Amino acid sequence: MEESFVLSSLRNIVSDGDNAGIPLHEILATLDEERKPTKATSITRLRNYMSCSLAIIPCLIFGLLLHVPVLQIWNGSFCALPTPAMMFGMIQPIADCNICEGVAEAPRLVNLSRKDFALQHAHSSKPIVVVGAAMNWSAMDVLSYEYFQSLYQRYPDAVDGDMSKGQFFSYSSNIRHLEDLFELSSERAAMISERWYIGWYEHCLVRGNLYNVCLSQCRSTSDPRIAKDIKSLTSIPYFISPMNSENDLTWIFMGAPGPGASMHIDSVGEPSWQAQISGTKTWTLVPPTECESVCASFNVTVNRGDIIVVDTNQWYHQTYIHPGNISITIGAEFR
Repeated sequence: MEESFVLSSLRNIVSDGDNAGIPLHEILATLDEERKPTKATSITRLRNYMSCSLAIIPCLIFGLLLHVPVLQIWNGSFCALPTPAMMFGMIQPIADCNICEGVAEAPRLVNLSRKDFALQHAHSSKPIVVVGAAMNWSAMDVLSYEYFQSLYQRYPDAVDGDMSKGQFFSYSSNIRHLEDLFELSSERAAMISERWYIGWYEHCLVRGNLYNVCLSQCRSTSDPRIAKDIKSLTSIPYFISPMNSENDLTWIFMGAPGPGASMHIDSVGEPSWQAQISGTKTWTLVPPTECESVCASFNVTVNRGDIIVVDTNQWYHQTYIHPGNISITIGAEFR
């Protein structure tokens, strides 16, 4: 089966790194670190658009003419190789700087009504924090590393799940899959020894967004028993109408104090909310590269029980976990 030159070349790079003993997560972490936006990258980004188009479009046309599938099975995933998050910055549409111009902080709101949220905040792409919006969830007193561990031990077949429907983010840790996560030593699980930060969610294929097909090797869970258990402890945030909730998708991020996700931008189709169940997390939000001359970067601290609303498709972002408790967050998209 023939492969396009582009996919073959990228796959060789990953293979060479593997032969050299360089773990894939280190390669991805390095790429993410290198892609923090600067003014100097604006021209480079435009060139990347043109270069990628010139390289990929002929390959796609040639493949279609020969009836060659563009997506190929490799190591149990849909993709020819795991695609670094860095590549999504190259395929982002040009930003409208109205989303960030004049924004220097995320307002902290209390008792936000559904009407006000829908009219003023839902699709403005301007970040907000709704204070204490998750405080009455059962998850606040239940979710912990030990809870997730026992949950997946109850359903051991759910750990592998359907690899086409789940995804695991190892970030800079050496925890590659859920199996690894729930087999940590007691010292590491208790954040006494080597730190860690990971994330996972239920579906790779987000409606209307083909880029997520090739985010990385998918190996998480799509088991409805797990989803039902977790969702029984949470609810759609009170300020979001159930009709506007992407309730079939649940994101979970968990880890020890220190750096969380490195600087990146998402391609998940919709804005999202994230509830801080445990610990305290600070987000660093950076405007799109083409808006740096009129927009500012700033930090947003989210405390236990708060919910942050942010369009991670528009804002570059990285996170930091404050000293103290483990950070656990639950999140989802909304329309």
